[in-house]
Amino acid sequence: MAVPREPPSAKPGHRTRNRVIVVAVGAVVVLVALFTVPITYSFSDNLGVSNIQGVGFSGVEGSRNATLPLPSGSHVSGTFSESNGPPTLFQILDSNQGAVYSANATSGAFGFKASSPPYTLCAGSEPPGEIVEVSGTYTSPIAFF
Repeated sequence: MAVPREPPSAKPGHRTRNRVIVVAVGAVVVLVALFTVPITYSFSDNLGVSNIQGVGFSGVEGSRNATLPLPSGSHVSGTFSESNGPPTLFQILDSNQGAVYSANATSGAFGFKASSPPYTLCAGSEPPGEIVEVSGTYTSPIAFF
């Protein structure tokens, strides 16, 4: 005579429950990491120096600005330098054309927290024609890239 089997339980087994808990905790850990673990990227560019006319920069042929499309909230730091010639007016402008950094020098360092991207890097001097080298890093949580 065969012994009848017991009916299946309505409760999930311990293994199934533990797997669900592990998956849920893993998903939470991944989400927290995406919004808190910072990633650092570097940037560098060479800017053609425009002719300065008054406060702004004129569109001199051959001059070139650079754009940094940073994630909002990024921490930015960097340097600029110009090898020879007069001091250069180096500016970093936000999307509203407000200067977040401005210096009239042959070299310098900058740092700011991105709040109104994208940012435009531009340089000007009298006379124009020099090249300004810009380099730096920006750090932001993974989820914002």
